[in-house]
Amino acid sequence: AKDRYAEIAKIAGVAEKDNEAAARELIQMIKFLSSSLNIPSFKELGIKESQFPEIAQKSFENNSNPSNPREAGIEDYLAILKKAADA
Repeated sequence: AKDRYAEIAKIAGVAEKDNEAAARELIQMIKFLSSSLNIPSFKELGIKESQFPEIAQKSFENNSNPSNPREAGIEDYLAILKKAADA
């Protein structure tokens, strides 16, 4: 995943760096953008980790799930939610 993030980072204008450094800078750019746009965190929205299984289930059952470029199961959605909560 680090290499893919590095590729996106370079497209986003991150100066030439090794892949790990570029990926870290991309993450910082995304956090800054989220903050600048006042995108609330799960905590600020009152979403608790105990709600993640239900959110993952509903995401999996959503009509748009089959059109995702990558197949995603409930465990994938749970992992995404947990990573987003830790960010």
